Amino acid sequence: MGESGVGPRVPVTSTQTVRDLNSSLVLDLFWKTPVDAGLTATELVENTGLTRSTVLAIADELREAGWLLEDRAPSLIPGRGRQARRFTFNRKRRLVVACDIGFRSITSVVADLKGAVLGRAGRRFEGREWTTDRTGEVLQTIDEALLDAGVGHDRIESACLGLAAPLDRNGVPFQGNPFWDAVRIDLERVRGFATAWGITFENDADLAAIAEMRASGGHSTGSTVTLLAGEWLGAGIVVNGELFRGANGGAGEMGYLERVMGVGSSLGPSAVARDLILEGLAAGRESRVERDARPSLESIMAAANEGDALAAEVVGRLEERLSLTVSTLSSFLDPGAVIISGGNAELLAPMLAGVRKRLGELIPHPPEILASTLGRDVVLLGAVHSAIAAVRGASLPS
Repeated sequence: MGESGVGPRVPVTSTQTVRDLNSSLVLDLFWKTPVDAGLTATELVENTGLTRSTVLAIADELREAGWLLEDRAPSLIPGRGRQARRFTFNRKRRLVVACDIGFRSITSVVADLKGAVLGRAGRRFEGREWTTDRTGEVLQTIDEALLDAGVGHDRIESACLGLAAPLDRNGVPFQGNPFWDAVRIDLERVRGFATAWGITFENDADLAAIAEMRASGGHSTGSTVTLLAGEWLGAGIVVNGELFRGANGGAGEMGYLERVMGVGSSLGPSAVARDLILEGLAAGRESRVERDARPSLESIMAAANEGDALAAEVVGRLEERLSLTVSTLSSFLDPGAVIISGGNAELLAPMLAGVRKRLGELIPHPPEILASTLGRDVVLLGAVHSAIAAVRGASLPS
């Protein structure tokens, strides 16, 4: 858009092409407006450069197609009773589904076209993580989310499912990945679940990167790495404001860490902390951490804060491991920032000061390192944004 807010002039070849371009221009304004914010005809004219008669004709067409709702705004001129026509985006014209399918849980949501969650369902797999086919449970959580939202399948236009596995550019998982070796999702069965929906599959770290980019306003032209740090590590890479997938879709996969001295695997902080604390307990070390089968990262961090020597040692190992991971990413990607994302981000935030200091010793140009504020729903947020983007892309001819 130029400084006046009017889009660039483009060659046109027919009246229908002109109408499509003008309709796209008007509807694009409503996609960008805050939730339930209205625009009067005067405001539409100012923001598009179109004539008032053209704007009103397009707005009427979009209203009839269900994209806009109309109400009446008070007149801007004191003393006049006539009210201006005002239009708002119909964010519930169609809805979207988003899923976060992880090793230990599935969460599904239904959202409107501005991203507000209307229904939610989920389940955990503690004790049965190695279930080989979870397709039925994925579909059940979607149905439960629809029920929670009080809507049927016919209200959904697009769905995005995030998987904790690398995917090629066609959304097909790479074979040999630990997640896919343990957990199977029948992608064709999912597609057949609702044939009228547009369904896409995305890597969870890529979706986290999309969510973080959106949270920053979506205007960044820099380069960032979103490090999704849960049971496994995965990275979503943004270069010059665009998600970078690589030639085959595998950009950001962390398997190379198996060959990095001091790291040794792509396990995330939850798994590493659990393994280290259990090794210490098995060796006879004392700790306040409960001797159950699955001590949590939260309990280990809390014990370290209370002066537990073993837990503090584990946290120190995590800090060094995170420093080495970020330093290797930075050495070949040179991002401006690395965002630690996911449900563990808040827990890991206190150690980032130490990581920053260590990075200064490891590499000449350390990136800014930040803890995400989007919490455990970061993958879901990215999936919602991705599903909405699919609806937006299909809303009108380009």
